[in-house]
Amino acid sequence: MSGVESRIGVGMIGLGTVGGGVEKWFRQGGGEAHGLELRRVAVANPDKPRETQFPLTGSVQDIIKDPKIQIVIEVMGGITPASDYIFDAINEGKSVITANKAAVATKMPEFFDAARSRNADFAFEASVGGGIRIIQVINSFQAERIEAVKAILNGTSNYILTQMEKGLSFDEALLDAQKMGFAESDHSSDTGGYDTRYKLAILASLGFNTWFDLELIDRKGMADISPIDLDFASKYGVEEGESGYAVKLLAIAKRRGDNFVELRVTPALISRDHQLASVRDEYNAVYLEGSNAGPQMLWGKGAGREATTSAVTMDLLRVASNLRVGITGYLPTLDGDTQVVDPTTVETAGYFRVNLKHVPGSGERFFGIMRQNGLNVADSLQRKRFAQVIEGETVIPDINTIEPAPQKNIEQALSDLKTSDRIIGEPLFIPFEG
Repeated sequence: MSGVESRIGVGMIGLGTVGGGVEKWFRQGGGEAHGLELRRVAVANPDKPRETQFPLTGSVQDIIKDPKIQIVIEVMGGITPASDYIFDAINEGKSVITANKAAVATKMPEFFDAARSRNADFAFEASVGGGIRIIQVINSFQAERIEAVKAILNGTSNYILTQMEKGLSFDEALLDAQKMGFAESDHSSDTGGYDTRYKLAILASLGFNTWFDLELIDRKGMADISPIDLDFASKYGVEEGESGYAVKLLAIAKRRGDNFVELRVTPALISRDHQLASVRDEYNAVYLEGSNAGPQMLWGKGAGREATTSAVTMDLLRVASNLRVGITGYLPTLDGDTQVVDPTTVETAGYFRVNLKHVPGSGERFFGIMRQNGLNVADSLQRKRFAQVIEGETVIPDINTIEPAPQKNIEQALSDLKTSDRIIGEPLFIPFEG
């Protein structure tokens, strides 16, 4: 078996939600059935009472330096020191499996180079989409030109938006998500689009075989979305025979010519005729468009203990199989020359939601700002049922859709609206996307 024992030793760094799921899999005989032995688990406090039968250690180096451990599972999270531990393990010739999206999104080229130089495996299926297996699928597109990726990659934000479709406010839906265990007390990574940006960086880099730095991805969160937007989306176009729209926090990667790609994370209106519109609650989905294969979508639970454990253990069995025959899995070169387009030049249609003061000339001021920024208003309406008192004044939200325009014009219009004395509260723009 090319120098590898028939029973393969496994070490794990971290015993939180995901680590606990993997430990349970071993405890219930999952490893034993495949000739795998969990030899040691590194935790911050090994003296803390835990329900585990496996040896604990407070030193990660006990795992990294153990010659009887061939595979290291990193599930502690965070960029540092997790990245250092991954490099240390690979440099010792051990294969590594991780669920750490932040580390993979920021260190992917270095991880790949280190793994290749040491003839080690590096597997990270659990870093994006949990049980969807999207990493395996997107890597299988080696002979295919990927034209676009559109995805719902954060179960927390999708659950919140689903509840808001029922009339709950953002805060009410967030509280519900926290009670259900889908959202942390600090939800900014999920609702602010940061979590989705990590995952998009990974998928786009693999899909276009080019390393994309996180900072190149335009990011907007969803905290300013309100039930008004969900109500408008569901009804828009219905009178003209369309099916209406849903609001989703989307990760988008689209080719713009041969050597450019558009990368952004944004709340967006998507037609209910599109498959992504039907993805609800904590579920994730990835919609791919290939040059020959055409469109296809993967859908399933993208996060949570069970889904992520499934992805980690799938990687574990694959890496163990590779070890037994003396091979390693595929890692892209990431040496393509695809460049990210300037997000300010991307043209998009969408709608503005503003709270105009109920005084003469407010509407004229709004349309004046649209004109001076080169924006053509397509439709205009008010939502009287959402009237509210802001700063002592009763206001009715005005919603105005616009024809496609450069993002820089839209951003300037938002800036002008914020400083207008005829606007109360924050203006909002949401793009249409399919």
